[in-house]
Amino acid sequence: MANWSCTSVSRDTHEVDQRESIEILKEDPLYLSDVLQRNQNSLGFIRLIFAAGVIISHSWTIGGYGFEPLTLTSNGISLGLFAVTGFFALSGMLIGVSAERSQSGEYLRRRASRILPGYWVALLVSGIAFGLSIAAVRGLDLRNALLSPANGSVRTYVVNNFPLSASQYNLGHVLDGMPYPNGINGSLWSLPYEFACYLVVLVVIKWAIASVKPQRVLVMVFALSLVVAILANKQGPIFVGIPFPILGSLDSRLFFNLWLAFMTGSMIAYFRTTIPIRLSWTLATSLIVLLTVPGDVFWPWGVLLLPYALLGIGHYLPNKFRTIGTKRDLSYGMYLYGFPVGQLIVAIVDETKWNGPLLAATSIVATIPIAYLSWTLIEKRFIN
Repeated sequence: MANWSCTSVSRDTHEVDQRESIEILKEDPLYLSDVLQRNQNSLGFIRLIFAAGVIISHSWTIGGYGFEPLTLTSNGISLGLFAVTGFFALSGMLIGVSAERSQSGEYLRRRASRILPGYWVALLVSGIAFGLSIAAVRGLDLRNALLSPANGSVRTYVVNNFPLSASQYNLGHVLDGMPYPNGINGSLWSLPYEFACYLVVLVVIKWAIASVKPQRVLVMVFALSLVVAILANKQGPIFVGIPFPILGSLDSRLFFNLWLAFMTGSMIAYFRTTIPIRLSWTLATSLIVLLTVPGDVFWPWGVLLLPYALLGIGHYLPNKFRTIGTKRDLSYGMYLYGFPVGQLIVAIVDETKWNGPLLAATSIVATIPIAYLSWTLIEKRFIN
């Protein structure tokens, strides 16, 4: 009888352990809301990788080395454009949460403080410091190189681009005869599009919050964004330039594709408490996104899965990457200065003795300290 009792207790204990194990397996999965918390992801590292990707992509253009490899295999989607789209997807997630939680005035102040000070200083540094350096290295007459023609000089470069319109890229005669003479900083084009997305998503989020059924509003806007992006990718002049106050006229195809990436990120952020993060989903979405690039369907179809893939990668990367970019976010400075740094390197060194990968690696290394100064002296002072 005693032996039976011990056996019974042992069996009961084993059954309890099994039930507890089953309960553990049935626990709620990790959700995107957990991953989006500070220090719970490696999104800062991913942004830095994207900034480096933009520099790599631009190096082929700056050095006159033809099309960069990804462009040749993807029917037009360059590494730089892929990286910019990734930036917009990440911004959609983070900025969507900000628009949801902040008052409109505070939201706009924070967005302007994050973008404009660094941008304005980059205009001055690109136009004056890099312009003077390139002209001096090339042995040009400084007055003629920088101040003429009157409508394309250093002065007009700063003035015309000051409102974030990115309407002038050339810099007098400084770049004449170089492999890429059309602009001192070809990275600035995306900033008006990004700020336009800031404005539109604020209207959408506040409209949704004020409505009786916010989810219905968001789903409707998302569906409309997808339809418009599909139409924008059709051949032919379906849309013309989209005028934005101060920001200028934006290319409709670019805007609607980038807005779809941004809006998809914002949708994921809004439903963050209901969407689980899983390794299998991360691997599947990442693979599908990569397959859409050479298949010429990245815009718009790959964009729909890109935010989830990036957030999943940011979660499943080793924990040591989570600290990168949390105290010093160099990605914006890398993006702002990579192009003029590349132009200066080409002015100093004969580009025929270089190649795309070598110029890209050198540009990245040379841009890092400038990005650090941009963050330390300018950007972080306006973030609160």
